[in-house]
Amino acid sequence: MVVEALCAGEPAMGLTFAALAAGRKVVTANKANVAEAWQRLRPYMRGDESALRFSAAVGGAVPVLEIIEKLRASSNVVRVRAVLNGTCNFVLERMHEGATYSHAVDEARAQGFAEADPHLDVSGLDAASKLVLISLKAFGEVPTTLERQGIDRLSPAAVEATRPSTSVIKLVATVSLQDGRVVARVAPELLTSDDYLAGARFEHNRFDVTLETGETVHLSGRGAGRWPTATSVMGDVWSVARER
Repeated sequence: MVVEALCAGEPAMGLTFAALAAGRKVVTANKANVAEAWQRLRPYMRGDESALRFSAAVGGAVPVLEIIEKLRASSNVVRVRAVLNGTCNFVLERMHEGATYSHAVDEARAQGFAEADPHLDVSGLDAASKLVLISLKAFGEVPTTLERQGIDRLSPAAVEATRPSTSVIKLVATVSLQDGRVVARVAPELLTSDDYLAGARFEHNRFDVTLETGETVHLSGRGAGRWPTATSVMGDVWSVARER
């Protein structure tokens, strides 16, 4: 078995394909590579004993991809809304408490939620990659359109304006079926306190999965940091071990 926890692109991509071609099981946390190379990786994900596992790519300690897959098997999924980038959520929470954007990002780095270069997180690219994987599990295809806006261009005044109220700004990722097309969007949104996603605090993630029956399934848990990611990676490792 190979566990891949490198940065996006090379050498991780080449090593992953080499390991799979050699008949190895691969466990990865690399959502960008899986989202980019989905069509080439699809043959390695067939059957109950898939050669490629990527639970840690979305949701940290929340097994959201597995749950969405099971929900789809019982009732069609029509929409998924989520706060799924723990770094952005942490930064927005600290800004809501009065911290500056740069200070909040530095805090996120210090606590292990943000990379040395946080561009992938704050630009919304990380959330967009995760949303592609959710779309594949929920609808069996990548989004036809994906609109992306991060928090790096969010006006501090916009966050400050929410302080007197119970509303909060969150980076919300949404993918849904619209007129037979899969449409996705990642952007900051002003949420009222009664919105389930508004309750995601600091590095936590939350997910709303709406089914064709009208039911909505709520999921939540820690979505950033070394331990939530390690938990999901090891969950995949033990899953492979149990199969053997």
